[in-house]
Amino acid sequence: MNFNLFSKQNQDAHPLSYDLTIAGIFILLGTLSRFFLVGWEIQPFPNFELIMVLTFVSLFLIRPSLVFTIPLFSMIISDLLLGNPVLIGSSMNRIVLFTYTGFLIISFIFLKTKNKSHHTLSTINLKSVGLCVGIGMISTLVFDVWTNAGWWYLMFPHTIESFTSVFIAGIPFMIYHQLSTVISFLTVAVPIGYLLTNSYQISLPKKQFNLEKIPFIAVTTALILLSFSGSTMAIPDQTDIWLEDSTETSVSITVKGSTWEFSDQIILTQQTSVLDVLDSMAKRNEFTVDTTYDTSLDATLINSINNDINGENQCYWQYIVNGEMPMTGADNTMVSNGDIIIWHFSQFR
Repeated sequence: MNFNLFSKQNQDAHPLSYDLTIAGIFILLGTLSRFFLVGWEIQPFPNFELIMVLTFVSLFLIRPSLVFTIPLFSMIISDLLLGNPVLIGSSMNRIVLFTYTGFLIISFIFLKTKNKSHHTLSTINLKSVGLCVGIGMISTLVFDVWTNAGWWYLMFPHTIESFTSVFIAGIPFMIYHQLSTVISFLTVAVPIGYLLTNSYQISLPKKQFNLEKIPFIAVTTALILLSFSGSTMAIPDQTDIWLEDSTETSVSITVKGSTWEFSDQIILTQQTSVLDVLDSMAKRNEFTVDTTYDTSLDATLINSINNDINGENQCYWQYIVNGEMPMTGADNTMVSNGDIIIWHFSQFR
């Protein structure tokens, strides 16, 4: 086998071994790039990544049916190396699934535009560079819209207000991701595309047979279905690094009154107490929380929640975190990612 992997002769002489070798190299590059950028915290800014541009370059070299394996396996393997949640218990983490399917959608966009990209990058001019970078930016926008929509679907009430809030909060991360795309496509995709097209005279891999599309379609469909499957719900210990800042925390809270009940998922951006989470939930769901600060106890006491008053019918407000009753006041009990908080109005036992 010719050691020059990027030669047209090698591409023609060993199509399957060539494709598998190139795919393996690109998966390794994608995995290591994410592992070092994220694990070693050397990203120049949030959401800087190289997996997308590696996926784009791969379509010049390998058969279309293998292109989608590059972002998928790069993400899965790097998540395992980073200790991110790929499997939690026996169920898949749906936030991660939205990220994976986002990259698969991008692969599909790249494949649909590969002929145009290949033809355009035979020369370097403003038009060819603009087209290449433009494809990357549009794909990035689609990815961010899809994953932000997933974040809203999983973690927030399904209202127009929360949908708007999620996308407004995600604007800085979308801008960073677009900046990452512009830099990586200008420095990697354009010069490598030009080099492969001219110096190595690489021809585009032959169009895949319909049967070759089955794995791509099956995997994408399965992951999308799992993303929306209620049986796969799980809250990760680490947030999705492509979407949100790693300091964000997600907690579940349920408030059970005498004849009513509210449940919600609260996203936090700083260290917060159980009482703060309750106040946030009250504002979002429009019910009242009345409290009194007791200097002798150095704690805030609950007087009433949604008009259920402490002592009424010998019932009092109590709270539980992850199945246990803390021995501190709600304002002195700090929450962690994945905590499950339950407030209940009942008699002491």
